[in-house]
Amino acid sequence: MAKKPQPAVIAYAIEKAGGLSELARQLGVKRQAVFAWKRIPAERARKVSEITGIPLADLRPDLYEGVGQ
Repeated sequence: MAKKPQPAVIAYAIEKAGGLSELARQLGVKRQAVFAWKRIPAERARKVSEITGIPLADLRPDLYEGVGQ
């Protein structure tokens, strides 16, 4: 996946998960919490990656770029 601005990455993750409510449900949070994200929280990145199949380096390049997953 080409680098995308964080709001685009969040939108892509929501789409891959099957929607905002579905991503929130699988994360065990309210959909309003996901909607409020400016970027995917570091503590949620791994689970979002598992749910969506999006690599961690794409979700949070500031934390995972160049790191083996």
